[in-house]
Amino acid sequence: MDEGRAGTRGMTILDTMILVAPPFLVALRGYDMTQVDQVLQQADEALASGSEVLRASARQVLEQVQFRQRIRGYARHQVDRAVRELLQKLT
Repeated sequence: MDEGRAGTRGMTILDTMILVAPPFLVALRGYDMTQVDQVLQQADEALASGSEVLRASARQVLEQVQFRQRIRGYARHQVDRAVRELLQKLT
């Protein structure tokens, strides 16, 4: 039996599906997934950095962003909630 790649050895199919699952539900008329991922990654990196300059920049981006809508994208209500939570953490 093939044990798979080193990173997934001993993991069930469900475990590997969870690792590659999108961070939000995918819905019709949702937000552009690439744009959301980029903006939220910038905010996460700013939080991890501890830099007040990066945090202020990320806050400004989150306050002003207008996510593009796509036929298939991240569920808007989930993204909106995540943005609100990140804004609180960045304050």
